[in-house]
Amino acid sequence: MKQKMKKPRIILVPYPALGHIRPMQKLATTFLSHGFEPVIVFPQYIHKQILLDNNNVDYINNGDDHDDDEIKLVALSDGLEEDTTAPDFFGIESIMENNMPIQLEELLLHKYNESDDDNEGKVVCVVADLMASWAIQVANKCNIPAAGFWPAMLATYRLIAAIPDLLLNGLISADTGLPQREGQITFIPDMPILSTEDLPWLIGTNDAQKARFKFWLRTLERSKTLTWLFVNSFPCESKLDDEQETLLLDQGCPSVRLISHIGRNQLPKNLSFWEEDLSCLKWLANQEANSVVYISFGSWVNPIGEENLKSLALALEASGRPFIWVLRSNWQQSLPIGFLENVFKQGKGLVVSWAPQMEILQHNSIGCYITHCGWNSTLEALQTQKRLLCYPVSGDQFVNCAYIVQVWKIGLKLNGLGHKDIEEGLTKVMEDNDMDTRLMKLHERIMGMQGDNAMGSFMLKSFVENLKKKGSTIQENASYHSRVRKMAGGAFVASAEGRQYEGKVTPFVIITCLVAAMGGLLFGYDLGITGGVTSMEQFLVKFFPTVYKQMKDESGHDSQYCKFNNELLTLFTSSLYLAALVASFFAATTTRVLGRKVSMFVGGLFFLVGALLNGFAVNIEMLIIGRLLLGFGVGYCNQSVPVYLSEMAPPKIRGALNIGFQMMITIGILAANLINYATSKLENGWRYSLGIGAVPAVIMCLGSLFLGDTPNSMIERGQHDEARKMLQKIRGTDSIEEEYQDLVDASEIAKTIEHPWKNIKQQQYRPQLTFCSLIPFFQQLTGINVIMFYAPVLFKTLGFGDDASLMAAVISGGVNVVATFVSIFTVDKFGRRILFLEGGAQMLICQIAVGIMIALNFGVTGEGSFTKGEANLLLFFICAYVAAFAWSWGPLGWLVPSEICSLEVRSAGQAINVAVNMFFTFCIAQIFLTMLCHLKFGLFFFFAGFVIIMTIFIASLLPETKNTPIEEMNRVWKSHWFWTKYIPDDAVIGENNHKTSP
Repeated sequence: MKQKMKKPRIILVPYPALGHIRPMQKLATTFLSHGFEPVIVFPQYIHKQILLDNNNVDYINNGDDHDDDEIKLVALSDGLEEDTTAPDFFGIESIMENNMPIQLEELLLHKYNESDDDNEGKVVCVVADLMASWAIQVANKCNIPAAGFWPAMLATYRLIAAIPDLLLNGLISADTGLPQREGQITFIPDMPILSTEDLPWLIGTNDAQKARFKFWLRTLERSKTLTWLFVNSFPCESKLDDEQETLLLDQGCPSVRLISHIGRNQLPKNLSFWEEDLSCLKWLANQEANSVVYISFGSWVNPIGEENLKSLALALEASGRPFIWVLRSNWQQSLPIGFLENVFKQGKGLVVSWAPQMEILQHNSIGCYITHCGWNSTLEALQTQKRLLCYPVSGDQFVNCAYIVQVWKIGLKLNGLGHKDIEEGLTKVMEDNDMDTRLMKLHERIMGMQGDNAMGSFMLKSFVENLKKKGSTIQENASYHSRVRKMAGGAFVASAEGRQYEGKVTPFVIITCLVAAMGGLLFGYDLGITGGVTSMEQFLVKFFPTVYKQMKDESGHDSQYCKFNNELLTLFTSSLYLAALVASFFAATTTRVLGRKVSMFVGGLFFLVGALLNGFAVNIEMLIIGRLLLGFGVGYCNQSVPVYLSEMAPPKIRGALNIGFQMMITIGILAANLINYATSKLENGWRYSLGIGAVPAVIMCLGSLFLGDTPNSMIERGQHDEARKMLQKIRGTDSIEEEYQDLVDASEIAKTIEHPWKNIKQQQYRPQLTFCSLIPFFQQLTGINVIMFYAPVLFKTLGFGDDASLMAAVISGGVNVVATFVSIFTVDKFGRRILFLEGGAQMLICQIAVGIMIALNFGVTGEGSFTKGEANLLLFFICAYVAAFAWSWGPLGWLVPSEICSLEVRSAGQAINVAVNMFFTFCIAQIFLTMLCHLKFGLFFFFAGFVIIMTIFIASLLPETKNTPIEEMNRVWKSHWFWTKYIPDDAVIGENNHKTSP
């Protein structure tokens, strides 16, 4: 009779704890269904704890001589005495490292691989729990492919894998793993808010924590040899894109495969360390639907402590609610005297030593589950759609709790186990009607047969097909690896923060943003044209004869510092900014109600009329009215254009495209300086300088007519179909559902609050109000606009000739443009903070240098001059100052306020930003020449002092915002050491169920 061919074997090595063994057994069941013979190996003491049906006892110790259609359980000697109690974490570690490797090696090389037939029952793979990483080394030594298994959620592994980044950010000690300072972990994308106190190795005493940290370092090092890592989670938990996985693969991390569908399998045997009390199921049958509170902390009772157990017991009794409490008999002795008797008599409660948890959670009488947030318990609660009250005590439980409370919003975290804590928690959870909806949606995504689970099935099927091939090494070819990577869910530590949506940078987006940024060119042109025109003698003779006489006065009555000190002249310059201040408030409403493109068109129209009035001006009144209209144009464009650019741009290049606005400002300034230089010798050249501003205004008006509005604005105004089409167009893909849904959710939240101006004064918007107010304030106190719109006048004051002063302005304007390109190419790579801080330091040095040079040459009398070499050195410092501003406070002063405001306060926030900017631009423009006359060279030290203050402000209070989608910006504030106290948990956009989809 032909002998039955033996199946290829897979050896599974779990960490010897029930929470690790059960998910490993589920994975073994899946391998069994795919035609493998799974063999689970345990230390001997675990076999003594596992209770199985009597007909299975025969094969517990050897794994032989039984049907090969079942999972084999094999014991390895642990070296413990017969009556020794179960070891603790460090005892288990000693057994695994010292006793089990040689026995597993024997099993792999001889017991299972002794056949000469390559296809006869050979071990084709070892699947090792990462906490049993010793087995990875053994598999490598035996030249048998190894895969890793992570029985907890992916987020916990990501936190462990982030240890190098924690070290790099100075959050933990390299020697001990202990927190160096209290802080929040913010650099892991798509993760809820976690503290350094939540790290999984911070269990027990300091010495124990240090030892656990070394354990994880060793685990990470060993896992670098793995190609695959199976994670006992569902793909919509997190997201992993190609760039992030490639980065991790380069760093030696395994490729993740989420296999949540294993949770659907029915286990052939119910593995348990303790006998289950089935009487609780009968008791449940007599209870009302959704009335019973189920309490179980698994085997994690010891960290909770005796006093907390007593408090919980009294709280449950006082609540009057029916409950089932799973509590080991040795801990039941710690309960208050008479407690068990009272609850038994009242029939309101039941305390059992161990219970069939899944059957209990599936019962319709269970309304709430008080849990320690172990991952297996969390998965079972998700599968049975039970509301949760969380009391994490150790390890990965804090991460699981963060997802339950912050991301999925299907439970609350208990601050304690006293009567008030329990009663308030139960009331909130049991009365939250929306929680049922969130549970149902999450359940559908986890347990559905399409989508996420299909991905898990594909990944596992591909894996086992590779194993069945003769000589398989679990290595994937490049095309297969790329294909699966695109299908896989999950996320890892990466440099980018926040959610990464599908899509690409399309030509349509680039062209649209360039046209929109024309508003910046108009603003820059008006900034730069003023200083050149006011230094032209023909212009001064016609409109400001008093200034002309002062300038030509050689009597010495006025110092060099005071030659241009005239309030009417400064009013011509500053009136534009006063008008822009007023217009910004009207523009906020226009932008919100009528859309971004309408606001940009109105701004372009104001520019056009104002430029024509200035070009044809015949008196000072006509000149000032034209300037006021230009100011209205500035107010509208500065309000709408940055918002438009932020909303149209993909998050990963939002900074670069938004800085296109600032770049166009600098190009406008340079163009104005060049035009001033070219027209200064022409008769009535000032008319050409002022009138040419109509050209970009026409482009702005016409361009606005053909631009599409932003998806955010369309959704805000109820145009959902148009918004979806526009999003597909600007992202260049049809797969925009996740981003579209985020925008819709953000819009729905925004609609619940109708008054953005009242809104932004609320506590939760304190960061936005602060930065929308102080960043534009500080931007003007850098003194940059002194250089920009008074550059020719300033250079003339310092002794440069007419042509030389205009050419010096052209040079500084050119530097401004080039340096802005630096910001465009670095802002999304290095982030906002580093540019702010470097720019501040460089501006400070240059301002002090310029102040010292002017002081040494002109003193307080204003009499003196520069040699050619000194003039060139002065110009160098001014250009270095302009460059520093152009790649820091210039573009970031517009970018950061435009990207930090969520939809419900965005229009108000941008209006405040523009208003503050224009108000202080007006103030500086109006008083600069007077300040120069009175403070003299001290003016540059005045501005240098503010640069010091603003740099400290940024260093202390501004978190990094690069690559974070606008609708998730509250996550950044919530994770900041100072702003976290202002942001409630439910204000963090991106935490609803759909946020975790792949």
